[in-house]
Amino acid sequence: HVLRLVPNTRKASDSQTPETNSDHQKRSVILNKSFIMAGGKKKKSSSSKKNKSRQSNNGAGKSKKAVPLEDVLSQAESALEMSDLGNALKLFTYAAGVLRTRVHAPSDIGGNITATNSNNDEDKATLSTVLGKMGELKASNGDVEGARSDFLDAIELLGPAATTAAEASTGDSKMAIEEGECNVNAAQNSESRASLHLYLGQLSSGMDALASFRVGVSELERVICVLERIFSAAGDGTNDMDMEGCEDMGAENLKRFLVETRRQLCAAHCSIAELYLTDLCEEPDAETSCEEALKSALASDEASSMNDSEHVNEDSQTAPPLPDALQTMANFRLSQSRVPEALECILKAYDRMKVGCEAMSALVGLGNDDKGKGDVEL
Repeated sequence: HVLRLVPNTRKASDSQTPETNSDHQKRSVILNKSFIMAGGKKKKSSSSKKNKSRQSNNGAGKSKKAVPLEDVLSQAESALEMSDLGNALKLFTYAAGVLRTRVHAPSDIGGNITATNSNNDEDKATLSTVLGKMGELKASNGDVEGARSDFLDAIELLGPAATTAAEASTGDSKMAIEEGECNVNAAQNSESRASLHLYLGQLSSGMDALASFRVGVSELERVICVLERIFSAAGDGTNDMDMEGCEDMGAENLKRFLVETRRQLCAAHCSIAELYLTDLCEEPDAETSCEEALKSALASDEASSMNDSEHVNEDSQTAPPLPDALQTMANFRLSQSRVPEALECILKAYDRMKVGCEAMSALVGLGNDDKGKGDVEL
């Protein structure tokens, strides 16, 4: 027999039985069951894990809220009161960064321009205060250059004091107060500028210190002039003052403000006198300028004592008169070899400190001897 080879005309796919959908599903079920019975778990792709981690990180970032600036400043003040200077400086530095962002942020063109300017002015005033406290903390830590930089930035934020034609022509700040400037807000702004310049003077020497002290004196004189005009305008009815800022501060606080400003002015004049006794002692007019500064200091001291007795009630707690002007005058008279006058000044200064000295002596056990209570033996 001869075998004939008949060509296969069927396709390769026809030689196999096609797998139906039901067979594929059954096989998938069997594989899944065997996988689960073996204790296995389905693996997730690395991309899905990354996406979930990103989503969780994004969610955490959104849920984290920034601490309000008021809370940061409150915590900084609390740290300062607790003498935690390092933490206080960190908190004030953070607050300064937030305020700088606000101050230098572009204004909202479509918004209320008046409201925007008002908020910006408030932020500038707050930033200036924060920088001033940062300067004090840095100075106490020995960072003189950092403190000077903060004080200069704070002064720049406050801007220069308004100068009128009367002051420009006469140089007298007392004539610079116009009707529009006669309010407590103007006085407080000048007091802030004065404090910054006086701090800056303490960190400087020579003519630089003198220039800073003189600016501080000019600002304090402006404050006193404003407050005196407020009391003069109010007359006897100080409780009925309706000028800007008076209703918020109150009459008694305004009186105390005036007393404390006079004391600051006295101390500023003493600082100028001490400069002429030390750094500027070789200046041609050192002796004359020193005596003029001390006379102004004594005048401010006398005025503050009068204001203290006239304007402040007995219930009000105020510090006793300071001996600074008398002590500095005693040093000046000693440098002139005018010993009797120096002795008179130092005895008056001791009379002001006597109560405190006796209390301290009793505290340390040196006040048991009754002989010559409070008397000074020459």
